[in-house]
Amino acid sequence: CRLPKRTDQTFAKAVHDSCESNEFYVASRMQQSKGSFAIVHYAGEVEYDSTGFIVKNKDELPKGTFDLLSSSRVALLSELACILESSDEAPSISSANNPRAPVKR
Repeated sequence: CRLPKRTDQTFAKAVHDSCESNEFYVASRMQQSKGSFAIVHYAGEVEYDSTGFIVKNKDELPKGTFDLLSSSRVALLSELACILESSDEAPSISSANNPRAPVKR
């Protein structure tokens, strides 16, 4: 889960903003203030708590992944490197040092 500059509370607010009109989404003012919400499943209403969500779902790529992708001759893989480079977690590389480096957009 790559959500730069997100907190558990802002994540819960984003869920609320995106889902509040959905009939299966439920969040009282009290739930919203606690960063929780509920989804109505076939078995009933299930409450979710966003506390610790960002940390628990932080997926980090193994070291060297960015360099491997950016050095690939396969267009899809070097495009993935471009996407990673635009995120705040990826190191930047110079096209001068790597002739196959992804083109910045």
